[in-house]
Amino acid sequence: MVLYRLAVDTVLEIYRSTGGNILKCLIIGDNDYGSSLYHEIIKHPELGYRCEGICTYSSKNKSSSIPFLGKFTDFDESFISQYDRIYFSSKLKIKNRKFNN
Repeated sequence: MVLYRLAVDTVLEIYRSTGGNILKCLIIGDNDYGSSLYHEIIKHPELGYRCEGICTYSSKNKSSSIPFLGKFTDFDESFISQYDRIYFSSKLKIKNRKFNN
């Protein structure tokens, strides 16, 4: 059983590092948590996550080493829906929250 699991994990790592079985991620919030998450995703492509950059709540980006995608509140729903995972590295302001009843 252990050998089977090691074989499956190895095949998945190789497949994911070449571009298969990928989850697109969007990171919102330019702080230490968002930056470290972005660098971990970039450092480990075998995990199957891809991130193009970070969005912020303001129109400026603090980090020059991470691509800046723009201001989160300026995106429409079609842009956001293309991502499989969305990570918030800071708490949402009340005016940016949307409640569905």
